[in-house]
Amino acid sequence: MPGMLTASLGFVMAAAGSAVYHLRPTDATLVWDRLPMTVIFAGVLAMLYTSVTGRRALWLQMASLVAAAMLTALIWARFGELWPYALLQYGGLAAVVGFTISRKVANPSGWWALICWYGVAKLFEMFDASIWVATDHVVAGHALKHIACAAAGFALLGIVKQSRSSESNVSAGRVAAERRGPVRGR
Repeated sequence: MPGMLTASLGFVMAAAGSAVYHLRPTDATLVWDRLPMTVIFAGVLAMLYTSVTGRRALWLQMASLVAAAMLTALIWARFGELWPYALLQYGGLAAVVGFTISRKVANPSGWWALICWYGVAKLFEMFDASIWVATDHVVAGHALKHIACAAAGFALLGIVKQSRSSESNVSAGRVAAERRGPVRGR
């Protein structure tokens, strides 16, 4: 739960941060676009931890992860070093892909949806200008990237919904077994 709540908070923050950046796009305002992304990445990594281990991140762990993630954007803003932010983003993506490929995550289809929407968002970002020209200046790839990122957020909701459903099934199975009583030997 802490991971999804953190990622959700990051999405809300990203709406505000992106608005600040797009009103006056400069390196100084770009930090307000990137900081919320680090919160989302931290939330996704906590969700990955839960999915792989079956244990939820504690709130103190979550706060530490968010602080470390946000520090990557602040390092870029202060020192111009982008590698910590890139490591968080792409290293996190590599972890998600690796655990999903090896089927170590609960609900692999939800994680694949997240990976695919992330990839689509990156393609829209990469082909921003081409999409702008191809649509005769109606829509840019950047706008479509934001829509793809929102879809990735829905993929996260799907992961949570599936894991809650699995938890309910396990709990229901436990209750039914307790009602039947102990299994007797043959």
